[in-house]
Amino acid sequence: MGSGMPPPSRKWLWLVPLVCLGFGFFVAFVTMGTAWTHNPNYEYHNGETGEIYWSEWLPIGVSWFVLCGLIPAFVTGAVVFAVSRKPPRTSEDRS
Repeated sequence: MGSGMPPPSRKWLWLVPLVCLGFGFFVAFVTMGTAWTHNPNYEYHNGETGEIYWSEWLPIGVSWFVLCGLIPAFVTGAVVFAVSRKPPRTSEDRS
């Protein structure tokens, strides 16, 4: 384009989906911890026997991980893939 500036570096863009996954794990951890702490009717674990009700507790973390981690990682991964691709060579490039 004539500006003389080099193109921006795309070397670290692959980290963006990993950051999204890390954020999803963090949100899942916080929501599961909050559910564990605020357990008035023994919905997720029984404080007296120590029994954990995984079928009630695990879907909370999984759903928040999918919503806040997996979907954004997939979208940002697709964007990073599209941005990172090199343009196809044309006949002008070869000459």
